[in-house]
Amino acid sequence: MPPHHTNYLDETNSQLTDKLQSIQHIPDLEHVLMNKERRRNLLYAYLDFYKLHLPDFKELHSPPILHEILG
Repeated sequence: MPPHHTNYLDETNSQLTDKLQSIQHIPDLEHVLMNKERRRNLLYAYLDFYKLHLPDFKELHSPPILHEILG
C-alpha cells in the first residue's frame, strides 16, 4: 500500500534502487537493465529525495541540460 504522500518510489524504482545499492563491482552495473526514460525518472526521484532531506541542496542545472542535448 503506497503512503499518503507523493514522495516515494514506486515498486519498480524501489527494486532498481535496491539492485543498484547491492552492486559491489562496477562491471556488474550492466546487469541492471533500464531504458532511458526509467533512468531519467530515477535520477529525478533521487534529486527530489536530496531536496527533501538536505536543507542546503541546490537545484542542479545539468540534468535538464543533458536531457535537452542528448534528447
